[in-house]
Order: sequence, then structure tokens, then C-alpha cells
Amino acid sequence: MDWCTYAVVAEFYDREFLVDKATDALEKARVILQKKDIRRKSPNYLLESDYENVIKSLVKLGELDEAMEFMDEWEALGNWRLVDDIRIPYIIVEECVKNGKFQVAFNKIKTWSRKGKTGVDTLSRLLCKEYLKVGNVSQAFNCFRGPRRALELHPTVPMLFFKYLEEECGSFFPLRCTRSVQPAPDTLFLKANPIHSVQHGNLSQTLNMDYKNTIKSLVDSGKLNEARKMVIEWETSGNWHSSSTDYLNILKLIIEGYCKKCFFVEAEAIAEAWTGEKRSQVAEIWFVLASHYQLHGKMERGFECMRRCFDLTPGLEGSYNMMFSTFINVIEYSRGH
Repeated sequence: MDWCTYAVVAEFYDREFLVDKATDALEKARVILQKKDIRRKSPNYLLESDYENVIKSLVKLGELDEAMEFMDEWEALGNWRLVDDIRIPYIIVEECVKNGKFQVAFNKIKTWSRKGKTGVDTLSRLLCKEYLKVGNVSQAFNCFRGPRRALELHPTVPMLFFKYLEEECGSFFPLRCTRSVQPAPDTLFLKANPIHSVQHGNLSQTLNMDYKNTIKSLVDSGKLNEARKMVIEWETSGNWHSSSTDYLNILKLIIEGYCKKCFFVEAEAIAEAWTGEKRSQVAEIWFVLASHYQLHGKMERGFECMRRCFDLTPGLEGSYNMMFSTFINVIEYSRGH
């Protein structure tokens, strides 16, 4: 029998769950295909329609490298002309993913893109979803963005990606989670903090400690308006130091209280007011908002808040690449990656 007959028999055995017989038939098909003298005598010894069966058979045998050789041969013969012709590349990309060879698949797609092959966007989107399934949001974005990309990142592209993430990927990507992320003091490098925590400094005045404890208690009990009034009272008391860590932590606590109850409109309005008042370190308030938005699966809005954070931080205005990578780090960290 020729290799094709063995491949058909193997397919039949496979459907009947006769694994040993299917493997044996596939092995015989491979032996025939590997005969160098046959390939030397006739470089076109396979019909175009045969390649898909050959590659499927090799993939089932676990011979991915050999399957890719046949795919390269199929491509070199000019068989990849239409969008429908991505069936064979699709098989290869899928098998790379199953074997954990994500980078191999990405490099293949990048090569095909440079050659201007049709249907590459479909393959990129397939790999994008697979990267999301394993929590690699950064590389998923690279696939979404496409291999042929500019060095400088335009903010429109991430917004399209986050829209795609929200609308089409919720079935396999955890949009909602609970692990909070906040920036370390005076930096935009990430530092994990429990959602309920407030870092207390060494204040000598009992009055300030009373204010902090009262505000925290009000926020914890959901009395957010009363907590804001208490903040104003503290400010007017003359004991408030806008440069202190406690000042920033109390503002964060207020914003987090609103976010935890999903009062995002109110939280943003407060952040806007504080921004207009030019409060110290208000950029970090926008960082907190960005973090909580993504915790609730609101990626687009979260990224917009991250943009506000960067625009309000001296020296970082318009740093879209850094802004995007920071937000991606927040998303991945929140989901345990």
C-alpha cells in the first residue's frame, strides 16, 4: 500500500479509538514518506491535496519538525495563494501551541507576514488567544498588533486590544480578579498591597492618628461621604501635611472605598477634582483607579486612567510604550503571572 492508504486506515482506526493500530498505520505511512529515493526522483511526488493529510499524519505521530518541513515544501511550491489556504499553517500553529512552542509559532507567523501571505491575521489572532489563556498578555498584544509593527506605540492600538479583551476573551481570560496592585512611594514600579491596608507613618500627634483611624473606619463601613467630610475637616484643622505618606494613603483609601463598591463614576469625579486642585502625588490616585478598573474587567477605562497617571507625572508625559507595559504588568500581576 502507498502512504495515503495507510493514512486513511490510520484515520479510521483513530475514529474507532484503536490507538495502537492507528499508530502502526501512521508509522508505515511515515516510513514510505521518508524514502529519500522517492523524493529525489520526483520533487512533486505529492499532490497539493496530499500535503494536508501528510502533515496531519505527522502531527499525530508527534513529528512536528518533520511536519513543518513538509509545510515549507508545500509553501515553496506556490500552494499558499488564498485565505482558505491557511488550513495547513493553522495545523502547524495549533500543534506548536499544544507542545508549548509559542515562540516557534510566533516566529513562523512573523516570517509569513514578511512574505505577505494571506490569512496571517487569522493565525495571529489564534496565537493571541492562546497567549491570553496562559496569562501572557504582553505577547498576546504583540500578536494582536501584528508582526510588522512600528517601534513607537500609538495609544489607539492598545485601546483596540483592550476592547477586544473585554468583548471577546472573557470565556477564557479572567477579566475580574481580586489581587490589588499599587505603586511604591515616589515611583511607578509596582508593589503589592492588600486592598484594605493603609501604611501608617510615625505621627507624633494623637489628633492625626484619630483622624486616620476614624476615616479608615468610615471607609470600611461604607460611609464614604462621611469619610470625605472627615478628610476636609482634617485638612482645615492645620494638622494635615500634604507631603506625608499618610496624606497620600488616605486619598488612596477614599478612592479604593468607592472602587470596591463599583462607584467608579464618583471615584473619577473625585480624582478629577483633586487633579484640578493640583494635590500632591495625584498621579498615584489615577494609578489606583487604573488598577481597580482592570480588577473589574474594565480594561479600556483602566488604560485611560493609566494615561492620566503618566500625563500627570513629570518626565513621563507621552511615554506610551512605558505606560502600556506598566498597565500590562498590573494586569498580569493581578492574575498571578
